Amino acid sequence: MPVRAETPRGIPPSLRDGTRWRLIRRWANGVRALYGVPIWLCGSALKWGNADPRDYDVRLELPADDFRRRYGDPVEWETQGGSGLWTRVRWRWSDDCLKMSREGYARTTLNIDFQVYPLAYARRMYRGERRVRLDTRGR
Repeated sequence: MPVRAETPRGIPPSLRDGTRWRLIRRWANGVRALYGVPIWLCGSALKWGNADPRDYDVRLELPADDFRRRYGDPVEWETQGGSGLWTRVRWRWSDDCLKMSREGYARTTLNIDFQVYPLAYARRMYRGERRVRLDTRGR
C-alpha cells in the first residue's frame, strides 16, 4: 500500500532535510513526463532505522505494450534476467536504467538505483512492499 508522500511519516529519515526531498521529487516529475507513469521510491531507503541508505531505489511500472515499444518483449526480458543470456531486449533496458540512474545522481546528488519493470512482473514480485510516490502528478 502506498504511503502518502506529503505527510512527514511518508518521508524517509534520510530525506527529511527538505532539500534532498525537493530535489528527488523535482527529478521524479521530469521522469514522470518521460514515461507517463507514477514514479516510486522503495527498498532500503524506507527502512526507519536506515538514516544513511547506500542507494535510493526508484522504480516505475510500464504496461506490457509500453514496455514492448521501449525495450522488447516483457517475457523475454524476464527470462533473460534469470538466465543471464542477454539480448537486445535486456541491454536496451539496462542502458536506459543506467542513463536514468546517472541523471538522477546529477540532479539530486543521491545514489539513485533506477529501474523500469513490466507492470505484471512488478505486481507479481513486489506486491505488498512499502513504497512512496515521488512524482506529484494527479494529486
